[in-house]
Amino acid sequence: MAELNGTTTYTYDALNRLSSAVRTTTNGG
Repeated sequence: MAELNGTTTYTYDALNRLSSAVRTTTNGG
């Protein structure tokens, strides 16, 4: 279960970063 939890956290973090990057690009900046 710990492995799954780690993967979920990693995936969530990756999506979070991607979201941030998209927002920055959309804002031109």
